Amino acid sequence: MSLGVERLTPPDRGIRYFMAQQNGWSWASFWMGIGTLVMVMLGTLVVLTAHGWTQFCPEGAKATECSPTDPLAEGLMSRGLGLVIIATVILGVATWVISVISMRVYQTKPAKEATLVGIVLAAQGVGFAGFLMWFRGSDVDRFARNFLDVRLIGDHIGLVWSKITAQFGAIAEAAVPWAINMAIAGLLVWIVWRMVVSDNPVAEPIRTVLLAGTAAIVLGLLLDVTGLLTGNLAWLRITERIGEVNWGTLLGTGSRADHVDGLAQGIGSLLRFAALWLGYGAFAGICYRILRGDWRSDEHIRGAVRAMLILAGSGYVIGIVKGMVVTATLPSFAAGAWNTLILSVAGAAIGFGGGLVLSLFAMSSRAVVRAPARIYINFFRGTPLIWQISFAGMGIVPALHLNISPYWVAIMVLGLNLAAYSAEVYRAGIQSIERGQMEASRTLGLSYMQSLQYVVVPQAIRRVIPPLLNEFVILIKDTSLVSILGLTLSQKELLGVGRTIYSSTFDATAWLGAAAGFLIITLPMIRIVTIVERRMRSGLTSVI
Repeated sequence: MSLGVERLTPPDRGIRYFMAQQNGWSWASFWMGIGTLVMVMLGTLVVLTAHGWTQFCPEGAKATECSPTDPLAEGLMSRGLGLVIIATVILGVATWVISVISMRVYQTKPAKEATLVGIVLAAQGVGFAGFLMWFRGSDVDRFARNFLDVRLIGDHIGLVWSKITAQFGAIAEAAVPWAINMAIAGLLVWIVWRMVVSDNPVAEPIRTVLLAGTAAIVLGLLLDVTGLLTGNLAWLRITERIGEVNWGTLLGTGSRADHVDGLAQGIGSLLRFAALWLGYGAFAGICYRILRGDWRSDEHIRGAVRAMLILAGSGYVIGIVKGMVVTATLPSFAAGAWNTLILSVAGAAIGFGGGLVLSLFAMSSRAVVRAPARIYINFFRGTPLIWQISFAGMGIVPALHLNISPYWVAIMVLGLNLAAYSAEVYRAGIQSIERGQMEASRTLGLSYMQSLQYVVVPQAIRRVIPPLLNEFVILIKDTSLVSILGLTLSQKELLGVGRTIYSSTFDATAWLGAAAGFLIITLPMIRIVTIVERRMRSGLTSVI
């Protein structure tokens, strides 16, 4: 009796397996379906490019005599595009006929799948061709003049390559503080995180970076008060010097509103100053630990260094983009896209962080803790966002004489609003974790907060990434509501820029430019968050 080992066969998947299981009929359906969609898309592009997308009209010419969209309208109504539509319909019908015939000669499941793909692609191509046919029956020339002025979008993108290249040296130099400050911010977050999750908050290496950070604060205070941070070193102050705070207003005998402004200015300057120099000192402490060789044995230090390098690179890229946007001629869609991005990212940072805290409060068993959180959540979810922005910007700020710009008011309201919605998302994610995991962690000796921190919340965050992504996309679109605050031309977001351009040109193409800007922002971010979601949920057996 001999024992043999059964030969393992590769799994039935992969492109080679798919190709090997096809027959002539399935291949014909598959490639004809692809050809149908490619024909109508590529054919339309070729025809419109041949006629031209825009043209230059002399100054003072009437729209009936010369319009920038005349070549585009001619291309849409041309005989060539009509032939493309007819050929697409014929090829699509032929694909369906072949697919119906080939249904009797299926041999494998992949062959059936290829045929179905060909049917769907052919349907999409014929559907687009049908839309073009219907559109050609309308007033194409009028629609093109109102909505398809490509030159208007190009003129108001704002980024001029010659201007950027001429100032690129200054742009690259101005981006250095962005890289440094982003790295410092990442290090500060790491310090706070290690202090929160560690059983001993002042254990090494936290003790080293805190001592170095405290020493740096003292050094920075001496340099700042004595006025040594001037000229090229002025950016080390980040915003206002500690010596420029209006302490007389803060401590004087002025009105209550002046005292509030002075207090806000003084506290803000102190916090910014302390955070900045604490970060510099912490960086010096990390470098000291690296020189000692601790990074080889301490995973936490290696994680901090990796985070700082990633954030420094990201900050430098952001600084370059910011410098390029500054060169744009206003109004420009580039500046509007930058402001939309800043409003949404800053609002998301406030909303997602605050929402997690609110969700923990809202689930507390103590009514005195739970009630304020529920009131906050219900208020912001029960009132329109446009009312919240209006009330904050045109009600609270003027009434209390707060020295806050409308731009920061918009960021704060967007963040507070998102916190209420994300709190409910977090709550649903936390409550979806099986109760047995909490009980098991308590059995192992963890406290309630430790069980939330180490067991429940990490799993819940993985589960709530998709709904949080939806909230973020909604927030990006909600930035269009801040235009009611009367932002300056350099602060306007995409929709505000589109409205400004439309009010001066009466060309509705500006609205399409704003829509394209929103898509340019949202689509890459959706892709990035999807990648992060896939990596974070690896190993989970079930994800909502």
